[in-house]
Amino acid sequence: MKRGQVSLFVIIGIILVVLVAIFLVFRDSILEKGTEIISGEKGGEEVEAVRSNIEGCLARTTLIGSRIIGLQGGYLVVEEDSIPASDFNKFSNALTTGNAKVPYWYYKKANNVDKTNYPAITDMESDLKLFIESALELCLSNFTDFQGYAIHTGEKRVDITIQDKKIGVGLDMPVTIKKGDNEYKLDEFSTSVNSNLGELYKVARQIFDDESKEYYLEEKTIDMLTVYEDIPYSGTEFNCGVKTWFVDDIITKLKKIIELNIPNIKIKGTNYENTEKYFEWSALKKQYDINVNLRYLETWPFEIEVQPREGDLLIAKGSAAGGSEINQILSGMVCINNYNFAYDIKYPVLVTLMADGDIFQFATMVVIEKNQPRVDTITNLNVSNFKDTICNSRNKEVNVRTLDIETFEEIPAQVSYNCGVSNCYIGESDGTMTSYFPSCVNGEIVAENKDLGVGSQILSTTRENEITVYLEPYYYLDYEVQLINKNTGATREVEDEQVMFEIKSDNYNTVLSNPTGKIKIIPGEYSINSYVMSEEGKTITMPERKFTKCVDIPDGILGLLGKTKSECIENTIPEQSFKQNLIGGGDFSFSINRDELKSSSKIIFYAVYDNSDTIYEDPAAFADELSRYPENIFFEYPKLT
Repeated sequence: MKRGQVSLFVIIGIILVVLVAIFLVFRDSILEKGTEIISGEKGGEEVEAVRSNIEGCLARTTLIGSRIIGLQGGYLVVEEDSIPASDFNKFSNALTTGNAKVPYWYYKKANNVDKTNYPAITDMESDLKLFIESALELCLSNFTDFQGYAIHTGEKRVDITIQDKKIGVGLDMPVTIKKGDNEYKLDEFSTSVNSNLGELYKVARQIFDDESKEYYLEEKTIDMLTVYEDIPYSGTEFNCGVKTWFVDDIITKLKKIIELNIPNIKIKGTNYENTEKYFEWSALKKQYDINVNLRYLETWPFEIEVQPREGDLLIAKGSAAGGSEINQILSGMVCINNYNFAYDIKYPVLVTLMADGDIFQFATMVVIEKNQPRVDTITNLNVSNFKDTICNSRNKEVNVRTLDIETFEEIPAQVSYNCGVSNCYIGESDGTMTSYFPSCVNGEIVAENKDLGVGSQILSTTRENEITVYLEPYYYLDYEVQLINKNTGATREVEDEQVMFEIKSDNYNTVLSNPTGKIKIIPGEYSINSYVMSEEGKTITMPERKFTKCVDIPDGILGLLGKTKSECIENTIPEQSFKQNLIGGGDFSFSINRDELKSSSKIIFYAVYDNSDTIYEDPAAFADELSRYPENIFFEYPKLT
């Protein structure tokens, strides 16, 4: 036998002795509830007390061993990881909860290799057999309770059968009993202990197997990334300056979000009170009279990496919305912030199953790689690939009806679905359709008939399988843009200026880039961003500009006491030349109802302008000035005629 093998058996032996000693000391409290012994064949009257004692010990050690195994994920002894727990190996191979260790049935090793490590029922039977054979000698205590008897035992051999609701135990052990001139021999003992270990293990395996196939916990984690506004995931914001997030703040908030959400998950087919359908996990095929709880604590190990990042900060990138002169200037002034962050996340979940006082628990690791469950199938993440990944994962069947909001008649429409950054084309409805959608929380289904109208509804495909979308009819109006002098209030038509109106609502967006024309519009609440460019012929040069974005971060160890320091990033916008200059516009909200549209044929949009050729080198100053234009006493909201 190799030296390493000898050491392993010595360690196991020491652990078994300690476990047995602890549980024998407290066995009365441990066995207070749920112990029922079903004895085997009885011996003669002279040996009945000895047989009863042996079979009683056999039952007690069986129950004690089964409970140790249940608390430790099906293992009697949790092996030490080959790489000790450290900053390099935060998770190790088991989750430490208090003084107990619960092995991971799935985890990524320190070298990032996937490891699956669950026991078979035969492994549990072998471990329980080992425990009983080691503990039985201590339990019998050399038969010191039998005064006047000379009792000798031979080699022990235990057989174990773990069933759903009980554990059968057989013991082959020669026993010689002498009392006075009489001698008796026994060699076979059996008992059966009521225990739910077998059923709890069976259900635990079904939950684990479903997670390994469907990545349920990973999908829920991705939902948390996309739904909570505190976690930057993907988006575009129209504001000047650079938007930043401190990574440690994100980690703190995300851990709390996970801690609050994971316990809400309930296993369909087990016992639990009413819960949101979204949190029901269909991992089982039948009903079981057991309770299942899932848990994550923010004090447990947690790893996260977010890209792109700059040190301790995530920074949105300013970008142009297009190639026009207006958009180039907007981009140069950093008024558009785009961000698409890729998350790598690891954290443990403890799954605890209970029935009639029996407990079985195991741990599993939740793994997100580049915003995907467990496996990074996108080597170099980019937004278009990520969108394709979402749209190609259509596994939720939904029945859709598309109706005219006024007549309630079914009308044909093109149906799409927005989930995060992804816009997925679903198909064409002839008034009704059944199709598969991506799994998503709080996504948006959009139905549009390019001639008749458009409508949208919030749809969580994780918990809904049918929806009706009401389409608002389009109204076709003439439109005209007029300019208002911010200093005099004089109104005039657009001459050589270039204008752009971005008109947005929940259901419909459009852009006007000509001073007159036709507009297709529906009733709703609109956000309008307008811009006015000076006439061509002038060359405007914006010199190189530098501005600084600062955030307060914890100052080393003293950060635990609330001390912070300021960390700043300097941003430089290079010198840029334009033939035009932004001279006006404004951002404002405007609502329009169905009756107004029905009774109108034309809409007039107004934009306040300043012809003083002022150049705002500070983006914040420009944004502030532009936002004030609608407050000008001469400003007018759109008019319907």
